[in-house]
Amino acid sequence: MKKILLIISFMFLTAQLYGSDIFNIQPAGGATIVNNDTMRIKWIYPDTTGDEVNIWLWNGFLCTFTLIDSNVSASAGQYNWYIDTENFSSKYRVKIQSVNNPEIYGFNTGYFSIVDSANPASDVSDLNNLKGSLIKVYPNPLMNNQFTITSVIPFENSVLVNIYNLQGTKVTSLTKGNVIGSNSFSVNVPELQPGIYFFEIITSGNFTTRKVVIQK
Repeated sequence: MKKILLIISFMFLTAQLYGSDIFNIQPAGGATIVNNDTMRIKWIYPDTTGDEVNIWLWNGFLCTFTLIDSNVSASAGQYNWYIDTENFSSKYRVKIQSVNNPEIYGFNTGYFSIVDSANPASDVSDLNNLKGSLIKVYPNPLMNNQFTITSVIPFENSVLVNIYNLQGTKVTSLTKGNVIGSNSFSVNVPELQPGIYFFEIITSGNFTTRKVVIQK
């Protein structure tokens, strides 16, 4: 009986020690980060007695993790990250995960963007090359709410367009199902206000993202 009580007590104390996830992770959602720059990742860890963490970059478009660094001191609570990626996107998050206790982890709140250091105002590069096709959105800037999407190779399936603002919030989405075999289609989205948007274009299981400016 005493042995059972000791086991239960140990399990309870362990749950109290490790039950809290890593939290207050920075950068904040909605941030825009320039490639080839350095940014400080921060976190608060539930226990600082010698554990280490792995730091991951989550790509929400491709649904993939990339290891930023491993075996970083958990008690440090911060890490200077040199950003070096070829996939510019508005849908990234950071994950901090315990090395000794992988069940302890946390994500920063909300998505942030990584833009090209050579030309931060340029289009976001292809996340996946859509089978070699070149996808364009024009005119850009838009002077009204009607735009055209073109592809060098004809579309093989319906096209989903998700539109995000600079804060990473999806403001609208639309599906074009009558474009199979065509190279372009036009869309009117009257609810968009002037500003900068990211157009996520999905077709045949592939992705590309374009930065579009709307002016009126």
